[in-house]
Amino acid sequence: MTRQSGIHLQPMGGQKLSGDLTKNIMHIYDCTNKYQPQLTDKTRWSDIKEPNLYPSVTTILKYLPNDFLNDIWKPKKLLEIFKDNPDITPQEAVSKSWGELKDVETNEIIPSSEFGTRGHKALEELSKHNIDENYQIKSSRAWLDFVQPAFDMLLSVIDPLCVERSYCYDNLSSRFCGTVDVLGEKDEGLALVDYKFRKNNNVYDSDKCQLAIESFMVKEYLSLNYVPKIYSIIIDTKGNPFLHSYTEEDCAWYAKLFLLTADMVCHHKKINE
Repeated sequence: MTRQSGIHLQPMGGQKLSGDLTKNIMHIYDCTNKYQPQLTDKTRWSDIKEPNLYPSVTTILKYLPNDFLNDIWKPKKLLEIFKDNPDITPQEAVSKSWGELKDVETNEIIPSSEFGTRGHKALEELSKHNIDENYQIKSSRAWLDFVQPAFDMLLSVIDPLCVERSYCYDNLSSRFCGTVDVLGEKDEGLALVDYKFRKNNNVYDSDKCQLAIESFMVKEYLSLNYVPKIYSIIIDTKGNPFLHSYTEEDCAWYAKLFLLTADMVCHHKKINE
């Protein structure tokens, strides 16, 4: 175990929930074994009663202020959905508000969250096969072809070392568990890459906060004398990838923003008290 600057870090093989409501529920990890946290079926803050339970980084990020999203776009979208679907449940409406897309293999209409989950899975398997040629890929050819341009872009940036590796953070004021999509080597050292599937090429503060705090976690865990570079690859609905890179100053600023948000959320939810 490594503990520096109040950060407690451990790696493990990440696990993710899939399905229609992944954008709307919180993820909670059981970190009894710090080396192998397990994603639980708990989905409420009130469930976090034991010190071994950690909310995910993405759960914390839902509390990051976004005036346009929360005050304008989301209420307007939900109002439209309830008007067109009077019998829909609130949870279904929230899921529907994020949009629906055609599966690239079957053409079935699926929630955008599930579209992203399937795309992530295909990219994860390509990365694992790149690391270990004996790894057996299970994703369909249609999905592999769809994400191949993004994977080619990844290989132009880093040489993958590990995929879906997770880390825990805890101090006196907050705790959470975060997962890195891909950690790899660049000429000048290690770097992190995060994938997002979107209808546009936009990156948001939440994207930068997620990558930034994960980069500092890796720095502390490996006792590096530098902060690993961070990159976003945004993949649109046609499979076109777009690369975004960030400076060390960006990384420091957004990591601080995340930690302030995490401290506020955990204090409000009476975590670590």
